[in-house]
Amino acid sequence: MFASSLSGDQGVLWELNARALFAEIARQAPVGRPELVASTGLSRTTVTQTLARLVTAGVVCDAGLDRARRGPAATLYEVAPDAAAGVVVHITRHKIIAAVHDFAGSEIARAEKDEADPLCVADTAVSTIRAAAAIAELSPDAVVVAAPAVIAADGRTIAQLPGYLPSGTALYDHIADELGCAVTIDNDLALLARAKLAFRSGTFAVLSLRDGLGAGLVVNGRVHRGGRGLAGEVAYVPQPGVEIGSPALSEEIIARLARAEDAPEVLPELLSAADAGHRGAGLVLDEIARRLAYAAGSLTLMLDPDAVILADHAALGSLPDRVVAAVRREAGPLRIPIEISTLGENGPLLGAAAQLHDALVDLVFTRLLVDSPTPRRSTP
Repeated sequence: MFASSLSGDQGVLWELNARALFAEIARQAPVGRPELVASTGLSRTTVTQTLARLVTAGVVCDAGLDRARRGPAATLYEVAPDAAAGVVVHITRHKIIAAVHDFAGSEIARAEKDEADPLCVADTAVSTIRAAAAIAELSPDAVVVAAPAVIAADGRTIAQLPGYLPSGTALYDHIADELGCAVTIDNDLALLARAKLAFRSGTFAVLSLRDGLGAGLVVNGRVHRGGRGLAGEVAYVPQPGVEIGSPALSEEIIARLARAEDAPEVLPELLSAADAGHRGAGLVLDEIARRLAYAAGSLTLMLDPDAVILADHAALGSLPDRVVAAVRREAGPLRIPIEISTLGENGPLLGAAAQLHDALVDLVFTRLLVDSPTPRRSTP
């Protein structure tokens, strides 16, 4: 057992080397030992011995031979996809999506169920996870949930604030009790911001309009959630024409604005109507764009970001151009760098997948060092 032979400082050193080696395999796969020696800075002997242990443990596997290089064909290595698996979940106000990912990061199954009743979300989340897991024919080792709520730093408590989901730990408790695995709940826009980290670094804000208005923040390459998870709640930042303490934008507010102009009450339909020449729809979109511009301005003054990235419905159709026009009209000398996200609806799931990967790696290495030298994915 590794636990007995890798105790104390030796075990810590081995884990550090093994994690560094594993990270390079995950980044470069399929990859040979010479490239791993070069990229990790570890000795050839250390790489060879550590690789042998990781292969024996089922964490890394043989990916064939590299016949392109000169000399004898070298063995290539990649992450073993069956070492562990988990599920990422995106809860919205209308549906729940669950996607199963293997240890190599590939999505292998997905399920989706409609759900509009916040009191039924926990049950529906569990049934959706189970449906996806049944398709993949496995039981998850970990679950990461993207939720439209303020989540405390413990990754389980929904803050007692106006919102869609009931406050407290009921959602976390139900999923953890029913599935018996590690569970983390995070804000959907924080995870959307994490997904954008795969494409850029620095400081930026992802401004999202879907069920409501909110932002995911990244400061110096790290997702910023704030001490109580409140960072990015720009819907309640005061702005002209909006009662203090009221949200600037939501599905209900957009519907109310549209009714006043005899226009479609759902944003995608509003965009289509405006494109078709409906004057009232155009006026509503301009008002939505103005409110988005003020939110972007608030983020710019607070963060001084490299970019404010419009996402979800804020990135649809003519709305980004209208936001840019509103910024020029309303912001005066304030420079607000507007960009458009290309992640689409999968953004929170992609961010959750990145967080799931970290959780699975921790679980696998814990098993490797403590429980068993051969961590394997469990079956139903």
